[in-house]
Amino acid sequence: MASAPSLAARPAASSAVECADWVMPQYQGKYICDWLTDIKQFKREDHLDEALELSQGCMDAMVDVAKANPDNAMEYYVKEVVLIQQKQGDHAAVVHTIQGWLDLGIPAPRDDYRVDLLKRLAKAQQFLARANGEDPSPYVAEWQRLKDLEAEIKARPGKPAAVRTGETKLATGVNATAFGSAATRVGAPSNYSGWVPSPAVLAQRTFVAVDFETANSSKASACQVALIKIENGQVVNTYTTLLRPPEGFDSFELTHIHGLTLDMVAGAPQWHQIAPHLKEWTAGLPVYAHNATFDRDVWCELDAYFGLDTVPRQFYCSYRTAQRHIDLPNYKLPTVTKALVPGVNLNHHAASSDAEACARIIMALQNN
Repeated sequence: MASAPSLAARPAASSAVECADWVMPQYQGKYICDWLTDIKQFKREDHLDEALELSQGCMDAMVDVAKANPDNAMEYYVKEVVLIQQKQGDHAAVVHTIQGWLDLGIPAPRDDYRVDLLKRLAKAQQFLARANGEDPSPYVAEWQRLKDLEAEIKARPGKPAAVRTGETKLATGVNATAFGSAATRVGAPSNYSGWVPSPAVLAQRTFVAVDFETANSSKASACQVALIKIENGQVVNTYTTLLRPPEGFDSFELTHIHGLTLDMVAGAPQWHQIAPHLKEWTAGLPVYAHNATFDRDVWCELDAYFGLDTVPRQFYCSYRTAQRHIDLPNYKLPTVTKALVPGVNLNHHAASSDAEACARIIMALQNN
């Protein structure tokens, strides 16, 4: 795997400050705008997985501060993630990213960026509808409507006043202060180092792996969850259940991916009925998922919907951890599984199989 291009970080601003009108997020110790050169270089060299990792980290950091104060919203970082996912041909990921951002309900900081995101969402939904044998015409019509609106916005006099990447505002020093990184999220321990565990944490022989499947692009629509607990290289416990999504989030649009339907989950428990058990199950342990940004967000969204606080405090990503340790053409779950644990018969997008593959990847990395 290519190493990240070097980029001198700006002098860090004080992180021990009161909440300001606008703050500049950091990811892995650098302002997120200072990662843009690295991301562009990775894209030029066609290292899209590396570009996506950095872009998602920057976006997550921006989302954290935007949740605290909508004035901090910079949709440029959402768009950057979407552009890479589009280049990878991952239309489902595009829908997940854009819809996840829109579901936060943060007002559009710039009309041009919001319309651009909505247009890309409609295009991705067209591709998914065709792949699923469904009628794409509603999405085609929506895309055309947004294209016309985009042209209208571009014709308006003047330039957008809202912040784009934050670089100019940071350079002027206007109400700008460092606000930690994507790792400084609510509930994270002070020694949390992002999605990749420290060597000491990775060496812990007792841990849990988890995987969620969702009914649609909303992360509150979880329809299956699986966990597997490992102790000293052995599977000691497993837990798998279908989930009945909350009302209003129960439209099954991803059946073509995981095979689950509304009828199949009709008698399944809802999240609030199992979450306390899972909190006990994971207490004090590192928890891993493959593409943990998705699975942790699902857990958080479900907790938020039901008014719970059960999300594990140590949440790490086997995708990003594998990137740090081995060189592969990509780090999708089937690729990493085949490389590190070829004996595992992966049934991709079955939660129990994905969770087991994640756990065995971590065990392989521990022994690497």
